[in-house]
Amino acid sequence: MSATLIAALAVIGCVGATASARGCSYVAASSGSDGARGTVARPFRSVQRLLNRLRPGQTGCVRGGTYRESVTVGRGGTSGTRRVTLESYPGERATLIGRLYVRESAPYVTIARINLNGTNSSRLPSPSVSGRDDAFVGDDVTDEHTGICFVLGSGTYGAALGTLIEGNRIHDCGRLPPTNLDHGLYVAVADGVRILDNVIFNNADRGIQLYPDAQGTIVEHNIIDANGEALGFGGEDGSASSNSLVAFNLITNSRTGPDVYGNFPRPSPPGANNVVRENCVFGGAYGTFGHEYGFQAAHLGNKAVDPHYANPSGGDYSVPSSNPCAALLAAGTPVRPF
Repeated sequence: MSATLIAALAVIGCVGATASARGCSYVAASSGSDGARGTVARPFRSVQRLLNRLRPGQTGCVRGGTYRESVTVGRGGTSGTRRVTLESYPGERATLIGRLYVRESAPYVTIARINLNGTNSSRLPSPSVSGRDDAFVGDDVTDEHTGICFVLGSGTYGAALGTLIEGNRIHDCGRLPPTNLDHGLYVAVADGVRILDNVIFNNADRGIQLYPDAQGTIVEHNIIDANGEALGFGGEDGSASSNSLVAFNLITNSRTGPDVYGNFPRPSPPGANNVVRENCVFGGAYGTFGHEYGFQAAHLGNKAVDPHYANPSGGDYSVPSSNPCAALLAAGTPVRPF
């Protein structure tokens, strides 16, 4: 058997299930050792050791199991085609319990098909992202109602630029009873974030919070249900979240406020060019839209239609095909638990 064929078979034996279809460059398993070589036969033990070993263009695969550790991603890829990818091993699903932090020094990182439980003793947000062109795809994200889940960017640690949040389930984030501070997806200091095809539900406060300096955010084809409020635009201290598009979403059943609202306390300017159009918006405790200050929604094709989710208390957000809201969902939206 030639050396070339042996190498090819090794790659085929560990092909990932993400769109990149890369092989596993290194592997971690709960039965492994951080002194090992990181192969399938001799895997690393910790997710942090696996990440530290990866270089641009490489993929780290995490075997099924539970990993209790907080992880920092300090180094990323060099381009969209030479990313650093962390994903569950093919056919398996790993659970990481602890804080996940992507530093400003870690661009072009993809975290895919992992259960991310951000519960940590310091109650810090997780995942926290300050990198550029990082992506979370097909993850299940929660912190069991202990604090904020996603935070994208900060004035202290750097803005999040071009982050992609796609095909995830983001749920049960934020302390109860609600504090008005803990959100499922907090786009804080960021530019060009894309939030696509996710199911965002049962979070204590906002499902998506664009505040105080979220610029050019695209929110499309998501289900945003049973949060304190579904989505808020905001600003403060001279900053105003602006130039965002919220379209083709199912925005429903907010529990403590309207489904969509704006909060731009004077003397800060209101947001500009925030457009909310062609969504199903239904069932907010205080109506569908709050006072349209800093965003535009009237006469833009939004429909007040109940999607009739199949079993939301059981996590099944399937929508009958005959319902007008069904056409807004992407084929890959994870309406059922992973």
